[in-house]
Amino acid sequence: MQNLNYQPGVIFGIDIAKGSSRARELPKYAVAVLKEGEVTHHTMVRLPRILKMVHEEHPEYLAVDNIFELAPGKKELVRFLEKLPEGVRLVQVTGGLHKKSLLHLAKENGLSFNQFDPNEEAEACARLASMGIGSEVSLFEDITKIKVSRARSLGRGGWSQNRYRRKVHGAVRERSREVEAILKKASKEHGYTYTSRISSGFGGYVRAEFTVYAKRNQVPVGSGSTADAQIRVSNVVRDKIQYTPLKKLKRRPTIVGIDPGTTVGIAILSFDGELLLLKSIRGISHDEVVKLIAEYGKPAVIGTDVTPTPGSVERIRRSF
Repeated sequence: MQNLNYQPGVIFGIDIAKGSSRARELPKYAVAVLKEGEVTHHTMVRLPRILKMVHEEHPEYLAVDNIFELAPGKKELVRFLEKLPEGVRLVQVTGGLHKKSLLHLAKENGLSFNQFDPNEEAEACARLASMGIGSEVSLFEDITKIKVSRARSLGRGGWSQNRYRRKVHGAVRERSREVEAILKKASKEHGYTYTSRISSGFGGYVRAEFTVYAKRNQVPVGSGSTADAQIRVSNVVRDKIQYTPLKKLKRRPTIVGIDPGTTVGIAILSFDGELLLLKSIRGISHDEVVKLIAEYGKPAVIGTDVTPTPGSVERIRRSF
């Protein structure tokens, strides 16, 4: 395969070699590890082994020509992405919703490969991603959920059981307060917001739930448990898969005003004061708001009429 100029870092190119992600038997893959312009090939590798390699090498990208070669559907793809280390991104080199063929992209970018050889297809994926070709695949919102609850059942009633219930609820309250202290500090340092919902119980808390408007890797709280209380940290899955081009087109700066609520009001101005959009939309999703704003440019300023900034507006701001 022809060699061009490449970006630094490790990239895994992956192509299915045998079987199907929808088959009962686990498929096998060709993996091309691109590092400093040189490629190492691994053949007939199953997905668990690929995940082990990813944790060992910590590549920047996992580059594929079709994300559904890795999983048969969105639910399984979410499970796969949740197993990746922080910072490893999945890239579909053929684009997002409107894909181009791998062969066409390779020719456009001066590459040639045997389309009947999975090893060469995997290498083509890796090299295209290194050039900034393709779209990053995102299945998670910039929101993290944290739930603190009891670690085991309280059992039946009775005086001794009431003492135990008080002990467990006290432990949940203690862990919840520890989590909130961490979030208060982190939110000030990183500029994100969070909300909490507490369910009180005999002697403490039954549970506490925190919604943090930040990516999982920005939240310094991990899942874990003690004898009496447990913490579960999870991503919030998007309604639809989002594709973000690795090479973003230059967009003009804009000034955006947002009035959040069931009906969202949006106003967009150019830097020259030209009104580009003035619209109220009922029941619009976060992703749809972001997409609409992006069509008119890149916001330099996003304003709203209340303080502190509502969580929904903060999420929109962080999307840019």
